[in-house]
Amino acid sequence: MNTSSTLPVTPRRGFTLVEVIIAVGVVGVAIASLLGILASTFQQVNDIMQTNAALTSAQGLVTALDNPRTILKDVSASAGVSKNILATDYLPSITGLDNATGDAPNFDLVYNLLKNADTAANGVWLYVYERKQVLAASEVTPGAVNAYNVNGNPALIEVVRMTSNNFTPDVAQARNILGSPMRVRLTLSKLLVGQRVTLDPTTGEPTAATYASGALPSSVDSFALAYLPIVAEFYPHEYEDSTVFTSATNDQQPVLVQTIVINR
Repeated sequence: MNTSSTLPVTPRRGFTLVEVIIAVGVVGVAIASLLGILASTFQQVNDIMQTNAALTSAQGLVTALDNPRTILKDVSASAGVSKNILATDYLPSITGLDNATGDAPNFDLVYNLLKNADTAANGVWLYVYERKQVLAASEVTPGAVNAYNVNGNPALIEVVRMTSNNFTPDVAQARNILGSPMRVRLTLSKLLVGQRVTLDPTTGEPTAATYASGALPSSVDSFALAYLPIVAEFYPHEYEDSTVFTSATNDQQPVLVQTIVINR
């Protein structure tokens, strides 16, 4: 007699559609949260890098304003990384900045550049960037155009005043620039407001009139103060046309704002 019994087989239960949808939703939320965290982290890293670039540019700008004869004028792609040995390659060659004999003090050059900064088209704009020096022909890769040995020479900070053309990618490549240039807007500081900035030519003493806004005295000899405070706003240059970022309606926020005081 067979006494064995067969136990009933319980069918294996799988995931229901609702459970699958919930699981997928949880995973999706987790991925979305992770992407949000990563995006925020990348943005913070980018902001830090831009701020560091602006701080480096600020140091170079202060040095250049202390010695404005080192500021270049109208660099071009065709000029490449020339040694800029001509006087016309530099800031003092801009009409109205230097005196007739070409030996105006450094303060006078900066003053003449900035005296109309608040009445000009949205300030005075400069470009600041770091580039590798190329001093010997052997440092240019043979047979290549604008291909440089980036390990050949140390970097330097250049400041350029473009009086006619925008700073284009071709110019950046020709100048052997590291990273992206910064553009800097210079305006007159509000520290001038309320100051007696004009000299009386007869007495040699400041006049009673005080500065409110607009242009400074047309002649630096009529400027009563021993210093000139200016505001420098640093923006990442994304190679926009200059008519875009110099427009009064442009609301881009600067990465860094610094007040720089130029002394006589």
